[in-house]
Amino acid sequence: MENSEQPESASRAKGFGAFAYGTSIYFIAIATTYLWAYWSKFSVNILEYLAVTDVLKHAAFPIASAVLSVAIGVALGSVFGTDTLPPGGGKATPVGRVLKKYKKTIFLVGMVVVLVLYIFKPPQYFSIGPTLAGLLLAIPLGNLPQVQRLFPDNIRYAVVFFLSALPLLAFGIGDSRADAIVDGSRFHFLMDPALEPSASLRYIGHAGEEYFFYEPRAKAVVLMKRPTDKPLMFSPFKRK
Repeated sequence: MENSEQPESASRAKGFGAFAYGTSIYFIAIATTYLWAYWSKFSVNILEYLAVTDVLKHAAFPIASAVLSVAIGVALGSVFGTDTLPPGGGKATPVGRVLKKYKKTIFLVGMVVVLVLYIFKPPQYFSIGPTLAGLLLAIPLGNLPQVQRLFPDNIRYAVVFFLSALPLLAFGIGDSRADAIVDGSRFHFLMDPALEPSASLRYIGHAGEEYFFYEPRAKAVVLMKRPTDKPLMFSPFKRK
């Protein structure tokens, strides 16, 4: 009995080791997605200025709160939503039969809706789109044998939903933050007594000693080094 359990435990440990490695690569990719969505709006390849170890650091704070809220929602759903369906996951119910019959159509239409959301960018598109994509991908990906071996049934779909939603969430947050700087709805500006906030240099970000600003009148990016003799003073602005 013990001998039969040992290979199974070794296999599971090996599987989780591979999962941990893959997860680290995945989160680096998520951080890169955020940085690309944000900085490409200003035609800046920020990866030229960052080491690999800096990628997570620069992306962690902007997307942390959104990721945390999604993670909490997923965790609560896993805890309180495990017994809501009948045996068989509701496949025998009328709704379940309809979903099964039209699952391909529902999936395609849903992904088209996600694409349309990201093209036209209605309010809160960066939270609606990832949620819809996560729901559409959770079941087909969660039913893969490799995923079934890694996670128990009570959390498997929640984990897949979370991991599926993250790429679009990261992209949407980066894209929407950049849009807010360009259109002047929300930004931090470099304080200058001679200029109104709307005409001041808008802070984009920094990499090492290099600071990037958006100049709204010229619609150009200004790059400057951090001065050593005086501090840079910023102030937040939000259009009412």
